[in-house]
Amino acid sequence: MNTLKTGQNKNIAAERKFNDLLALKYFDIWDTYPIQLFTTQVESNFLADMIPDNSSVLLLGSGGGRELPILLRKGCEITAVDISPGMLEIGKKRYPQAAIEWVEADLHWLPKDLQKFDSAVCLGAVFNYLRDPILFFQNLKSALKPTASLILSVINAEHPSEKKKHTTLSDGRIRTLYNLSDIQQNLSQCGFEIITNYGIRFFADLVPSEWNRENSEHLKLLQELLELEKKWINVLPARAGKFLFIEAKVTD
Repeated sequence: MNTLKTGQNKNIAAERKFNDLLALKYFDIWDTYPIQLFTTQVESNFLADMIPDNSSVLLLGSGGGRELPILLRKGCEITAVDISPGMLEIGKKRYPQAAIEWVEADLHWLPKDLQKFDSAVCLGAVFNYLRDPILFFQNLKSALKPTASLILSVINAEHPSEKKKHTTLSDGRIRTLYNLSDIQQNLSQCGFEIITNYGIRFFADLVPSEWNRENSEHLKLLQELLELEKKWINVLPARAGKFLFIEAKVTD
């Protein structure tokens, strides 16, 4: 049995409660908000290149599974893990015919029967809300094959839209930001090596939040900005992005 401190238990409860509520509007956001649509498209393009066809994939902090379409098209065998039963339920409703295993679990303590995956995928800001990133990487490694890859996205502490590296939110969740050096050090400590890294969303998160709506009067301007964002991915350094998108490999 895993023994957690009182503060950790409170944080787990806060994460589950927040995400159960978010599940009620999860696809309303990811299906309609321009920046979220752009993010899913870019991430899906990366996954199409980085995840082998017909491989076994562990989707961590899956939410409702916005990343699943590209993985399903590639014929992957998918296990989706989330701490929120609400998120898992909307995922099952979204993909009722898909052969996906849905698992409710804390990402720090994956079930022991989750083993020998070809790839692990952890996108969005999931990593930034983990209590103990080292514990997460250590236990994740035991679920992966010796040649496995990890696809990870992380909110970048160096982006100008971010001011605090560590924040306790009013709902009880804890949010920690990292720069590329932080992530590289943590991965190396746990037996992973970064193979490639990119920045995503260099300037889109600096516009007023009300622009990010399908009925915004500034929608055309935002869409033009997002078209430019695609070009900047291969031009600007990763550390300039709102999100760091990282591909790592198990090294030992």
